[in-house]
This record gives sequence, structure tokens and C-alpha cells, in this order.
Amino acid sequence: MIKVKRVYDSQNEEDGIRILVDRLWPR
Repeated sequence: MIKVKRVYDSQNEEDGIRILVDRLWPR
């Protein structure tokens, strides 16, 4: 399950996934 988070949020275990999602949907 992928959670959409903002890069500004504190780092989490899904750091790599968060970066990947950020590149896919840069907002």
C-alpha cells in the first residue's frame, strides 16, 4: 500500500517510496 505524502513531512520508514512518489507527482 502506497501512501501519498509531502516531502516536507518528517522522514519516515517509507523515505525511498516517498521520494519515488514525489518524482512521479511533483506538487
